[in-house]
Amino acid sequence: GPSTLHLLSLEDGSVTPIEYQRSDNNPDIQPRVSPDGRRIAFRRGGVPYSDIFVMSADGGAVRQVTRLRARLRGFDWLPDSAHMLVSSDHNGQQSLYLLSVESGELTSLGMLGASYPVVSRGRSLAVFQQDNADINLQSFRFDAAPDAAGEGIASSTRLEAWPAYAPNDDRLVFVSNRGGDSQLWLFEPGARTSYQLTHHKNVELTAPAWSPDGRRVLYVARGNGRSELFSVDVDSGQTRQESDEGDNVRYGTYSIDGRSVYYVSDRDGPWQLWQRSIERRSSR
Repeated sequence: GPSTLHLLSLEDGSVTPIEYQRSDNNPDIQPRVSPDGRRIAFRRGGVPYSDIFVMSADGGAVRQVTRLRARLRGFDWLPDSAHMLVSSDHNGQQSLYLLSVESGELTSLGMLGASYPVVSRGRSLAVFQQDNADINLQSFRFDAAPDAAGEGIASSTRLEAWPAYAPNDDRLVFVSNRGGDSQLWLFEPGARTSYQLTHHKNVELTAPAWSPDGRRVLYVARGNGRSELFSVDVDSGQTRQESDEGDNVRYGTYSIDGRSVYYVSDRDGPWQLWQRSIERRSSR
């Protein structure tokens, strides 16, 4: 079943499961004991759809503090046991926030790329990791020598990820933040150039997948606590939403005939596979 929380005795090394209100579908991970020892905070939910919950150090009832459904890259209590520092990407980019444990109010600290904060218990200091990655794409030929080097594709000084070749030629779509925001880009090897396909604001794009005819690309856009399925027409750049309103999705792919899409959704609780007819705009 899902991961659950336990207590470790530092005196004798014994481990005891905590009796508390658990979830049947989501893991509970990364527990943090408050400085006053009265409460335990933890992250519930799989990446990148997590929130922070708290409970008494003795277990029992659980209270949800945030409703972000975001990638939480670290959190820690402040010495007052009433606030936390939280790294979240619910507004599109990973940033550091001050969280009120009682009200759930979040205050942005304006630190983009900040992750894994740790607060000093004895001083008014906190440390965190700040990411600025240069990640590039490379291609490798199956018929090349085992020690052959890869060939760089559409490189920049920022991040390129999630590459996907078109089904009927050598065009390559990928996600990049070279323009500031996370967007889909198209690389055409013949022209040796890349151009931007999408123009979203404050969201993170993932998992692009081509339609069988090579005319559209399906992808996930996540931000503001939502995760939605979109597609873009490669020639015109026009986008449309493919998932139902209020539906949170993880991945999407076209059927082999291109008449429907499959995606993962938690609309009924646990993550399940769903099929959506493009013509009827209905899901099952």
